[in-house]
Amino acid sequence: MDREKHAAATARLRELYQKVQRSWPGFVARAGQIQTMQAVLATLLKAREADQPADGSNIAAIEAPTGTGKTLGYLLPAFVASTVLGKRVVVSTATVALQEQLHHQDLPRLATIVGPEMSYDIIKGRQRYMCALKLDRSLGMPDDDDDDHDSPIPPVTNDCVDQLRNAYRDGHWNGDRDTWHEVIDDATWRTIEAHRSSCLRSRCSHYRQCAFYNARRQAAEAKIVVANHALVLSTLTQERSLLKPGQALWIFDEGHHLPDVGVEAFATRVDLDRFIKACNKASGGLLKAATIIGPPLKGQAEQHRLALRSAVRTLERIRDELGETPIDGSNGVIRFAHGVLPTAWQPLVHELHPGLDAASKFGILVLQELSARGGEGGDSKGVADKASMELGPLVRQLVDGSELLRLWSTTGTVPMAKWLQRNERSGGIVLCASPLTGAKGLAEHVWSQVAAAVVTSATLTACGEFTMFSRLAGLSRFPDHQQVVVQSPFNYAEQARLFIPQMRASPKQSSAFTTELQGLLPDILRQFAAGQLVLFASRRMLETVYQSMPPDLAPNILVQGQRPRQALLAEHRARVEAGHPSILFGLQSFGEGLDLPGKLCEHVVIEKIPFAPPDSPVDQALAEWLESEQRNPFAELTVPRAGVKLAQWVGRGIRTTSDRAVITICDTRLQSQAYGQRLLRGLPEIPLTRSVQRPFA
Repeated sequence: MDREKHAAATARLRELYQKVQRSWPGFVARAGQIQTMQAVLATLLKAREADQPADGSNIAAIEAPTGTGKTLGYLLPAFVASTVLGKRVVVSTATVALQEQLHHQDLPRLATIVGPEMSYDIIKGRQRYMCALKLDRSLGMPDDDDDDHDSPIPPVTNDCVDQLRNAYRDGHWNGDRDTWHEVIDDATWRTIEAHRSSCLRSRCSHYRQCAFYNARRQAAEAKIVVANHALVLSTLTQERSLLKPGQALWIFDEGHHLPDVGVEAFATRVDLDRFIKACNKASGGLLKAATIIGPPLKGQAEQHRLALRSAVRTLERIRDELGETPIDGSNGVIRFAHGVLPTAWQPLVHELHPGLDAASKFGILVLQELSARGGEGGDSKGVADKASMELGPLVRQLVDGSELLRLWSTTGTVPMAKWLQRNERSGGIVLCASPLTGAKGLAEHVWSQVAAAVVTSATLTACGEFTMFSRLAGLSRFPDHQQVVVQSPFNYAEQARLFIPQMRASPKQSSAFTTELQGLLPDILRQFAAGQLVLFASRRMLETVYQSMPPDLAPNILVQGQRPRQALLAEHRARVEAGHPSILFGLQSFGEGLDLPGKLCEHVVIEKIPFAPPDSPVDQALAEWLESEQRNPFAELTVPRAGVKLAQWVGRGIRTTSDRAVITICDTRLQSQAYGQRLLRGLPEIPLTRSVQRPFA
């Protein structure tokens, strides 16, 4: 971009920011917010065209600490860049809840100041909307497999469905599950939810009134659309036409979740019972659909029918053998070390994959032909459309199964994680495969495709470095991407103190540590008369310590899980505002995203360094591979991940520039071990205190 346009964009951003300062009640300009805006604008204005190299110069990872005003810090410059470049902005959050907050609170408030040109909307997954055709049509008897969410199940006749149908027809409901005035149970919703595999798109008689496509058409007019990470990755890998990465400017808020969401998005899981059932149905469904189309597909369908029947027999034999295999372990999982399948399985997998791959590709061809036939209209349209809706979910399962077998057949320098696990609902066996990280998928589907992108969070660095995040998120593959740590608005030297009790026992000495903590904690908690937060690494430790609390403290303690989260926090707030002490005992979810400013949290107690053991199959496989490469998974993964979590937990103490808080961490390894010193370097520079007693007096 030329200097003149860049200067004009900078001037426009300054003008809007001054307008916000004048109009936003109680607004205080912060240096970190200005730094964030400048970094976001500079990055987005480097938007690349499709023919330009994807070197990462159009991407930035920005750590904006708590209190920076991060949301405004990216929304305002993103809007300016959108106006200058003529590209829409997609803001992706970690959860639907954060998505709703942006859409219903932050953006409306900002738009009232900026003006009507700041148009915005929300994007949700297709399955958050109902399918009007499924409301009106019966496609045969319901499938007896309750887990088969994608089968074209006819609507259940009950009061709820009748109410939904009438409200939709009368225009009193827009078809969005989240906007219905009551909770719709999952079993009912599955009978009417929209799904990509059974969608007729523009051929559907309800297309012009379709809840999903209406929402997308409306969102297409907005300059800023709000999505979530899981939806974005699903869309970019499966329905890219709905979100075109090269035509948008991207903001990934709460970006520290992106690597984990990436692993989930690029993993493949196939329920063996459902897959066998799908192969059985597809063997007849392909032939039936091909008969509608006519030769030469009918002849090919017969070949694939025989191949699928043969595959079913092989899969049933595998299922019978697995039925005698105990899948125990801590998570009901059997993982294949180094991604190597048992010797006896390897020829079966290699034998199955070609036939199923060919059948899935043939199924896609048949669906395309049915689509063309349905598009011709006339008498054949209804027949072709019904066949397409019935066959679509089956072909999707064939594609997933074929992909799973391909991954299971894959060997390479970096292995895949491969494992079996129990379906908790049905008791059946699920076959699973996943890359060790989401880095490759994120690099291919996101970073190399976007016009420009900013990833931001209060905690992107681990132990003071971007190294782990950039590797797991795939950004390390783009050498010119920017890394920015924004100045914190808090003066930790004045606002906080860090207290590390000199305990005799280490958390590694489980029994002795628990006993010592039970004796130590009451005296520490008695030093504070307002709000406190005590964070535990496990429910077992929380319960054990809680049961040991003396009578003068026990009535002041509110335990996570005893009541709904909002009710618990409301009680905590009411107690503190009434001048009474209140102590929250919580777990990991209370350590991230909990906002308790001022007297609501004057003291944070952290039981121990929140190390998370690599207990997922993917984490175990990644650690195993690092060890095989003579690398140290504890140093590369466990410590940095604990560093991110510890920084988040410590961050519960200081939420505003006027807060004062003590952070107590009951783990002497922070001072006695080299990795402890590394963890401390990743925390704000909080002065150590020798005593928890009234350090600000």
